[in-house]
Amino acid sequence: MPGAELVRRIRIDTIEYVLREENPVLVACIRDDVSYHETLEGLETAAVFAGPELSMCFVLEDLLSYFETRYGITGTPTFLLIRHGDLMDSLLGKASVQDLMDFIRPHIPGRAESKGPKRHDSDHLIHTGNKQGLDHPAISTTTRKRGIV
Repeated sequence: MPGAELVRRIRIDTIEYVLREENPVLVACIRDDVSYHETLEGLETAAVFAGPELSMCFVLEDLLSYFETRYGITGTPTFLLIRHGDLMDSLLGKASVQDLMDFIRPHIPGRAESKGPKRHDSDHLIHTGNKQGLDHPAISTTTRKRGIV
């Protein structure tokens, strides 16, 4: 699969190294279920789009509790954008390739201005804005109205 080398699985012995990377990291918190391969294919396509400015990783059930505790995820799949260990943004729910590219675009240098085709489906995604100052460590959150597993 193209881009597969750009998507890596986070394991317990590499978790802190990955989360402290200089460039933003997209972490997909997923389960090994019927949508597993589809999600990985979407990540691979998004990795090719992002290039080296954004790392793509995923975690499975063995590390979900760590991400639930540290970043407050409430369901899977959840896509977290992390830089220097801090949560920059999150996307909750099943995401298409276009959803992933729209989600990561503002965090890729030189790509924020390049909007490309974008859906304007107000029932699809909700960006809840800045959460700084609340009890939860999240800075901002994008959630889906439906499709949460």
